[in-house]
Amino acid sequence: MNNKIKLIFFCFFLIPFLNACGFQPIYSERNYLNNNNYYAVLNSENSREVNSVFNEVFMKSEVEAVYKIEVQISERLIPLVINNDGTVSKYKIEIYSSFDLININSAELIHSNSSRGFNSYNVESSEYNTGENKKVALQQATREALQILITKIQNHTAKII
Repeated sequence: MNNKIKLIFFCFFLIPFLNACGFQPIYSERNYLNNNNYYAVLNSENSREVNSVFNEVFMKSEVEAVYKIEVQISERLIPLVINNDGTVSKYKIEIYSSFDLININSAELIHSNSSRGFNSYNVESSEYNTGENKKVALQQATREALQILITKIQNHTAKII
């Protein structure tokens, strides 16, 4: 009985202590919106899939922005498996994204960097299935490249602050 009381007392003591340590999950939606002190502009012509992933990743927020990110994305299809008859049965998709981080107040270029995302898809007998495979692979490669890009931006802006 005495051990149970000690355990309960210890838990009630430990919970507020751990709560006050400042831990915040870095990938939560709420944390993303709170730390979003920039807005992004896509400066390249891309496919619909790339544009939709870009708009998902860089959501608009009502927070006043301090930085502007100018993003350029290029897409590339690379044949991976070529059959004897010259047809391609597997493609690799490469997404190359580069960005310029600009301070809005001083119009000063603060940081430039790039990231890449890769994926592949199989060519099937049906054009519809091949198109769907390509769409999914393109979205996944774009999401990967943009997540790396965001990590680089957050690392650099954390050094500034």
